[in-house]
Amino acid sequence: MLEPVTVWLGKDAAAKDTGVVPPDDVRTLANTFYQKVSEQQAKDYTLVQESGPGVMRLSAALTDVEHGMPVLDAASTVVSMARVASEGKKLASGTQGFVGGASVEVRLVDVQTGKLLGAGIDRLAGGKTLTKGFGYWADVENIMDYWAAKIRWPLCTQRKGTDCQSPD
Repeated sequence: MLEPVTVWLGKDAAAKDTGVVPPDDVRTLANTFYQKVSEQQAKDYTLVQESGPGVMRLSAALTDVEHGMPVLDAASTVVSMARVASEGKKLASGTQGFVGGASVEVRLVDVQTGKLLGAGIDRLAGGKTLTKGFGYWADVENIMDYWAAKIRWPLCTQRKGTDCQSPD
């Protein structure tokens, strides 16, 4: 059973024109991550809507979500002075400049007993490539692809699946 994904925006996630990320963007992020996780889990499990014997509940939240700045990101990937500024930010903060990022929190529980079966937290930011896609949320969408596969991997290996692939 996969619960609806929640999204918590980061302090720097404000839209340029209004200072507020449109609610449609937030819904799209939640729905996109839900879909990506669903697709990965459906490779190994039947997704259900109701609790019962043998059912696990997977909860996921995207936290501290910040969009990238695609034009400046692309420019800083190519133009040397902008790249120097981006690398300076990476030295100071650990992430490149102008890229998006997010954290994820996941929890897996046995529906009948309430026993915690697993939990995890991760933080990722986009990188400097020209092939990652273009748009304010491209970095976050790529990160969501990685996390959906990362959530599947330990569950697949635990059940001794033959098609388990580490996303790393």
